[in-house]
Parts: sequence; structure tokens; C-alpha cells
Amino acid sequence: MPARMSFPLPNTKNPVSGPVGIPVSLDFTATDNVRGDLALEQMQGVLDFVQAIYIDNSANTKSLKITFSGLAYSITVKAGRQGVFPVLAQQGALSWQAQSIGAALVVPVIMFNVQQPYFQWDAV
Repeated sequence: MPARMSFPLPNTKNPVSGPVGIPVSLDFTATDNVRGDLALEQMQGVLDFVQAIYIDNSANTKSLKITFSGLAYSITVKAGRQGVFPVLAQQGALSWQAQSIGAALVVPVIMFNVQQPYFQWDAV
């Protein structure tokens, strides 16, 4: 049996650029699936990698699932919930696919290159 594929992980690394957060809008107004990447930010040296993500799904009546490239790590955020979640993604080019069936709204997200305290809460 051949060895399984492995990916170098940035987790617990200190980024060269210093702590950075990049806001991303997941626009589900015309589609149930949103794809994106941080290629430009990574090529410009703004962000080396992603270790955490804030997802504000509080205005959404549907759940949201985001899957990162490489390890295919997924985070599912229930409707009406928001939080900061760990990201397990390979070092290097990072892309993602987000899905929220029938959401028809924009979900704000912030991607961080440093670890954050992880927690989630429901909208009041």
C-alpha cells in the first residue's frame, strides 16, 4: 500500500507578516456555492497562511459549510450562530468552497493568520 498524501501545516507557526485578519464576504445572493482563495494576498506577502476563521452566520436561517483545499477540512456553522473556529489547512496556496443552500444573503467572514480563542454563540 502506498503512503498517504501529507501536507505541511502552519498551525502554531508565527507568520512573517505579523498577525493579520482579512475580511471576506461570502455572497450567496445569486448562488448556493461560493468559491474563493487568498492567492493575491499570499503572493503580495500580506498573509502567509490561515489558522483561524470568524464566521458570522447570525442573520442566516440556513446552515453554512466551508471546506478548505488540501486536507478537505470542513466547518459547519448552524443557522443563527457565529463564532471563531480553527482552520486546518495546508501551508501554501489556500482556496475554499462555501455552501449555504437557499441562504440568499452575504455572510461576513474574517480569516486570521494566527490562532484565536475558539468559541461560538447564538444570535440573540
